[in-house]
Amino acid sequence: PELVAAIATFSLHDWAAAAVQQRRYEVAIVLLSAQTALYRPTPLLMPPTDKVAAEDTLSKARAKLDQERFDQAWADGTGMSGPEVLDYALDELGP
Repeated sequence: PELVAAIATFSLHDWAAAAVQQRRYEVAIVLLSAQTALYRPTPLLMPPTDKVAAEDTLSKARAKLDQERFDQAWADGTGMSGPEVLDYALDELGP
């Protein structure tokens, strides 16, 4: 199940980048933290170019939030399952 969830999160960075473009910084942080948490228990490694892009998006979003808001958004995403984060992305950013 964790492997399937990680595979389903490959596009979470793209959703997070869209959230940053919409100035929805907390949404971007939630998505990126969920992606990080879902990859952790799997044997998969994020491709290097995707990792750099995700880190850049994270940096942009983090710069717009105070520490408390960042920490809360990060914690929210870390606790989500694969299906929960995909539902969250759709709810927050649309299809």
